[in-house]
Amino acid sequence: MASFEETQAMADILRNLQQKTEASISEAKSMPAESERISHITNPDTRAMANILEKLETSTRKTAANLVEASDTNSELKLAMNTSRSQSGVSVDNFEIVVEKQKIANMTKNFYSIKDNATDEVLYSDLALFESAMSIVKRLMLGKQTQDIGRIVEIDQQYTAGLLESYDYKSKLKSTTLTEAKIDVYTTKQGLATEKMRIAKLKILKTL
Repeated sequence: MASFEETQAMADILRNLQQKTEASISEAKSMPAESERISHITNPDTRAMANILEKLETSTRKTAANLVEASDTNSELKLAMNTSRSQSGVSVDNFEIVVEKQKIANMTKNFYSIKDNATDEVLYSDLALFESAMSIVKRLMLGKQTQDIGRIVEIDQQYTAGLLESYDYKSKLKSTTLTEAKIDVYTTKQGLATEKMRIAKLKILKTL
């Protein structure tokens, strides 16, 4: 149960909100109708609400227009505004990143393909990192730095190679017949493979 002090604090907040709302409505009542669309409204309460709603609608339109205009020069904003979930993955503008589970070296992992929605053509496939797919789609959508796509694919393949290598040594380390020397060698090599993955992913992230 709330204490007396807490109850009083909540009551004060509600009272302040009510006072501000009444002040806004009072101000709106005294204002003339802001457009021909609501100029015929004679009831002051109804006109006040119509004025408030019209202000909100105008503000929303301006915000949307400003976002569209800003996205023309801000690639990150344009990417965000054109990205949405789809049944098979993520849709970005006219492209779709399709998620597919694949089994490699006895492990199951998500891989990514990029499809052109206009032609249904698969432009790139077997990408190990979602970040690689997003980086490529960003370039395709903006039509900028497309010369970097080949390099992004190459780095993604380096990540996949490191992943397979790391998994291979991890599997070997499960053997109960390994000598201590073998364990040291496999552990070191698995660590090196994991580091290759980390470096490759870092390089991909820098391209976003």
